[in-house]
Amino acid sequence: QSEDVWVWQTLSDLYEWEGMAADARGVLERGLARLPGDAGLLERLARVARAGNDPLAAAAVFASYNEKHPADALGVWYEALCRFDAAVGELLALGAEQAKLRSEAADQSAETLATLPAPDAALVAGIEEGFARSEALFRDARARRPEYETSSRGYEVMCRDGVGWARYWERDFP
Repeated sequence: QSEDVWVWQTLSDLYEWEGMAADARGVLERGLARLPGDAGLLERLARVARAGNDPLAAAAVFASYNEKHPADALGVWYEALCRFDAAVGELLALGAEQAKLRSEAADQSAETLATLPAPDAALVAGIEEGFARSEALFRDARARRPEYETSSRGYEVMCRDGVGWARYWERDFP
């Protein structure tokens, strides 16, 4: 139950190196309960949470942290990053699926191309919502901490671009 950040960092690093991500995450969450807002612990928590290759689960880790520490801009920034990762992954999967459909039909008639199925509207809406939520969180983080201005704005632009690409796949068919 130390107040020394080194203890929490070192213990989480040891668990992480041994491939015990859940234990590392638990140590980091306990450390952040005692030392909220510590940038080193939050960075480690982001690394451990994102290593699971489930960006929405990683976002949930930070959403939980942010509920307990609503004034912490860095926690909000990391939640935004995880939600961005999730939206990008979904967009890439959608794009790959639609590109495959087009390439398989590329040497067929215009009538055949016109019959290609459009992507599921709920899927596209979910991708748009993911990017919009991420953008709102990045905007919130930079409003709380001016030093996040550059990184947050960069991601905000990419979120808008992601929405555009989702709409492209939805509407520009064939």
